Amino acid sequence: MPVYLDFMLVFGAQSDAKDLRFSGFREQIRLKTPTSGHSAPELGRSGKHFQLCYNLKGVQFKQKSDENITLDEWSIRDAAIYHKFDVEFGSTLWIVTKGGKDLRDRYAELTRPTGRSDAMAYNDSASCFRSTLATHLLYCQWSAEDWRWYIVWLESVVDQEVSASSLTCIHTDIDSCRAEWQSMGFVALVTPTGNTKHGTFKIYSIGKTRPTKRLWS
Repeated sequence: MPVYLDFMLVFGAQSDAKDLRFSGFREQIRLKTPTSGHSAPELGRSGKHFQLCYNLKGVQFKQKSDENITLDEWSIRDAAIYHKFDVEFGSTLWIVTKGGKDLRDRYAELTRPTGRSDAMAYNDSASCFRSTLATHLLYCQWSAEDWRWYIVWLESVVDQEVSASSLTCIHTDIDSCRAEWQSMGFVALVTPTGNTKHGTFKIYSIGKTRPTKRLWS
């Protein structure tokens, strides 16, 4: 599938990763009896097959900062996967593009003699197809592994940044400004800035309301 090249173009050294959000899934199915020249039975190719390619993103923790949690380093890792499966002979072709050898090592672990039985069954085309599903599942599990901890880190960073933020609230009086933020479940110390006749107040230390915390000072 020539479109697989689109998935490979996200790799390589980049000063600004512009393709970080690129994701896709492409497929091609050919189940009709092929014309002459499109099959090679001696090579296990009937000409009736499906092809698909997609990319996955995994996250990896790189380095912790002793100075500030916002300086911790995480890396978003791409993996591009191509799979072709012959529905008659059960033969399959995999092309996996990824930096590092971790996916290769996991696949070797899956398909070793003492690995999962459903990943090692090649008795017929149906069992061969089931083994390919186990491989797809392996790749998806790799992609989903550390996103939970990455999101926890993002929440901590956002919480720290919001708690230290300074926002401006415009109302005709300070009580209205306090009431607006209290209605949204936030606590804040509201102080007037500039000419209070114009109703400009600054809000500090924004955070979610806690029953044991004093709302206003």
